[in-house]
Amino acid sequence: MTAFVIPNAIQIITRQAKYTFASLLSRDATFDVIHNIWMLAAREDGSSRVNGTPLPGTRIARVAHAGPRVPAVPSSGGRARRRKTLCACGRAGKHYAETAMEMTVPGTPEKIHNLMFASGFIKDFMASYFFFNPDIEMSTWQPVNPSSKLLARTFSYIKPLNGSLGPKQTRCDIKEEMTHFDLEEYISTITTTRSPDVPSGGAFKVLTRTCVMWASLVSSRVVVTTQVEWSGWSVFKGEVLLVHSLGRLLWNW
Repeated sequence: MTAFVIPNAIQIITRQAKYTFASLLSRDATFDVIHNIWMLAAREDGSSRVNGTPLPGTRIARVAHAGPRVPAVPSSGGRARRRKTLCACGRAGKHYAETAMEMTVPGTPEKIHNLMFASGFIKDFMASYFFFNPDIEMSTWQPVNPSSKLLARTFSYIKPLNGSLGPKQTRCDIKEEMTHFDLEEYISTITTTRSPDVPSGGAFKVLTRTCVMWASLVSSRVVVTTQVEWSGWSVFKGEVLLVHSLGRLLWNW
């Protein structure tokens, strides 16, 4: 099997059967999560390993890779966490007013963050979310200042609108900036979205905070909060808040 036959695939072979999962949006991150869980389970029950060596008949393999890998946040190489962590903004009550998503997912904070922000996932997701392939102009991640390990990027795209009144499309300008990065504790990223072409578009911006923290040894808790910040008066404030709430819930679920 090659990348020309099964792109971005993972094959799992057991004593009883063979399973192939193809066309994964983030194959390498998925592989690492599955492999880590398998290793942990094997250490607990001792059924698949002897003296640290996998027994024959159980194997997980990456069978294909289509396209170049996207640079991701490097691993810290630190010890695995065995306790839950909590972001400082959550402890201080500084999350935004509306919770768009709060859930626990398998994988480390590093892997989840890289899937959401450092992989090609966002373009594939937007293509399925908007039912077309938006022309996204996206910068690379750059340090917020020369001595910082915190990164930021910008991107923009044209979003079609289906309202009976107003413009039929709008440009969306987005800035994403890490505000905290510690693989042993949590990663926090703030996304600022502006839509200058909609009515009163210059009077507001949408702020979204994404915090990824440890939930257990093999899972992460993801909390996404959001709110609209106004810089001026608008007769369309009620409509903007309603559209924002519906849009953010659909986007994150």
